[in-house]
Amino acid sequence: IKLGIVWGTSPAPDVDNNDGKEEPVWGVPSNPIYPIPLTSLNPETTYYVRAYGQNPNGVGYGEEKSFTTKAFAQIVQTGTFTDTRDNTEYKTTTINGQTWMAENLAYLPDVCAYDASCGYWVYDYAGTDVAAAKATSNYSTYGVLYNWEKAKASCPTGWHLPTHEEWAIFEMNLGMNFDDATYEDYQARGTDQGGKIKETGTGHWAEPNTGATNVSEFTALPGGLRFSTGYQTLGVFGYFWSSDQFWPGGVPLRYVANNSELIYLIREADATSGYSVRCVQD
Repeated sequence: IKLGIVWGTSPAPDVDNNDGKEEPVWGVPSNPIYPIPLTSLNPETTYYVRAYGQNPNGVGYGEEKSFTTKAFAQIVQTGTFTDTRDNTEYKTTTINGQTWMAENLAYLPDVCAYDASCGYWVYDYAGTDVAAAKATSNYSTYGVLYNWEKAKASCPTGWHLPTHEEWAIFEMNLGMNFDDATYEDYQARGTDQGGKIKETGTGHWAEPNTGATNVSEFTALPGGLRFSTGYQTLGVFGYFWSSDQFWPGGVPLRYVANNSELIYLIREADATSGYSVRCVQD
């Protein structure tokens, strides 16, 4: 005997056709009233729910109920944080309790030219002098480009490189649906969430900077990237590391573009290349 619930976005979900199905983890309970969580729901969506009982003779269903989920609240608070390692002050943004640096990480204990592999680079800087690299306008605006290993180790105490799940929570807090936010393959994702995180105007972004509203106060910047062949795409793309590794040799990477208001996912970014870092608070 099995008891549980099924739900979906179409009426009359059943055990074979549904968007979700759950049974009590403890089996068939003696108490006829018991909670079962509904998971993976999208905002502003109508769902239909039915209880069911199943035995060798078939499946029976209870009365169908329906409800509509609310929009994700975008409660944004801004602040600052000072990294005591180098006394750099960062703007921060907190959305539904999740706090992010609102500027690219600029921690720079070492630096090398694009064709060297120290793991720390400043866009268009070709030397090895940290003070000289910090004196450049690209450093003061866009921070540092890190390889993946350095990115994982460079956030200050109390902060860390975000996981794929933490990025997904951030995206859902901006209204992205669950399936897009948690997808683990290359995809142009969401609706306008990229615009919600991009700095407005074309002071740093190349035209047209499509859909940029920065209502999140995240202020994503187009810091470009470092390949072994050189620096590329400053003003056009802003790339941000995550800490997960789904497959050997590749790491998920989010990016936003000057001509789109979506957030893109690269499933297997080259871990030796250089991209920007946004730390999230522990």
